[in-house]
Amino acid sequence: MSKHFKPGIQIRTLLLISSLFIMRCAGSYYPTTSQESQKTLEFSDRVYEETIRTVQLFPTGNIPFSKYRTPVAPLQGGPQLRLEFDDLKEDNEYYLLRIKNLTSEWEESYVNSIEYLQEYNEFRINDYELSLDTKVKYVHYGVDIPPVKIPGNYLAIVYREGNEEDIILSRRFIVFSEDVLVTGPDELSGFTSFGGHRIDFNVFYKDLNVEDPYNQLRATIRQNGRWDNSKQLLPPTFVKEDQSKLEFRYFDNSNSFPPGNEFRYFDIRSIISPGQFVQGINRQASPVSVNIQRDKPRTGLAYTFYRDINGGFQSVNFDAQNSTYYSDYLEVNFELELDPYDSTRELYVFGALSDWKLSPEAKMYFDGESRTYRTRMLLKQGWYDYMYYQASPGKDKNIIEGDYIDTENFYEVFVYFKPIGRREEFCVGYYQFGVNERIR
Repeated sequence: MSKHFKPGIQIRTLLLISSLFIMRCAGSYYPTTSQESQKTLEFSDRVYEETIRTVQLFPTGNIPFSKYRTPVAPLQGGPQLRLEFDDLKEDNEYYLLRIKNLTSEWEESYVNSIEYLQEYNEFRINDYELSLDTKVKYVHYGVDIPPVKIPGNYLAIVYREGNEEDIILSRRFIVFSEDVLVTGPDELSGFTSFGGHRIDFNVFYKDLNVEDPYNQLRATIRQNGRWDNSKQLLPPTFVKEDQSKLEFRYFDNSNSFPPGNEFRYFDIRSIISPGQFVQGINRQASPVSVNIQRDKPRTGLAYTFYRDINGGFQSVNFDAQNSTYYSDYLEVNFELELDPYDSTRELYVFGALSDWKLSPEAKMYFDGESRTYRTRMLLKQGWYDYMYYQASPGKDKNIIEGDYIDTENFYEVFVYFKPIGRREEFCVGYYQFGVNERIR
């Protein structure tokens, strides 16, 4: 029995391990049965079955490191979006894609699909490949997101053929027009403050027919592609109508973000020759077991720059020519030194590898023998950023990693417009930039 499980659930753990062993011998790592009766669509990034892994929605085209870029695309003349994911099964299933328009607050918009799509809202996912030479069998799927006719917030939904309620996954994406111009503040010093990273900016709307700029235009700010700590639908702080200019400059720091720290990372792009921060690997295990180095808290230490990818991951296999379906899934073991034990402490491995969520798989448990917190996650070969996140109520989320004003972070600004008398809400501007960005 793994040491990081609580003693109170030993019996259930043994039963679970036994059932998993039987399923692994059959070639599948997780159960293959549908759980449709328990599924309720959420307008967020979510997987609805444990077999669905490594979901990526990213811009296509000749863009460096496109697969870990955020799912944002221009309405016209730019890269489009592609959805890819794995299903840990030996045989393919018939999956379909549909697109749902949402409000600026990621709620039901009630806009009919005929208003934002050029064809019927049902797209078969015909592009799939079976994994080859892997201990954990899976099917890799891919589908291009169909073009939309209006800019705004959208949700990509994948479901089994014949039943729209049998949902497999959902993913947010944004399509923007360029009806407004978003720029940085007039003074560059506005980017940061001692309270964190304060994101000030301006919006020029002269090409947009706006009657009430204070109430019709709102802005959302996002850090490192995360929605869990985003600043949503901020109103402008000042309007200069003679210049068609809005200023977003909040001196109460309501547009500020805790800077955090550079992300930790590990390199499992190769099983034969593991990369940085891999302490050990058991190639005979099924799935292959990987121990990354034992971590320690970084609070109070001097700031150190890492060339991270802002919490993302890259699915890459150096041991084969094709990373898409030759890459294996590995059982990655995390270990954090944090003593003494605190029964109120809730710790998680956090980042794009956990969908920026407090995933049950990523929750850590205290091991009394080693005096460390531990967990394990099933991850596809690649490069992974991560951090340790404290979810205990009333406690500092970044207490393990620390907050440093010099931390490099990636920010995005989305500008939304609600015409008077219309149901639709449009994303009419987009701006991205880095704070403390270094040459990579």
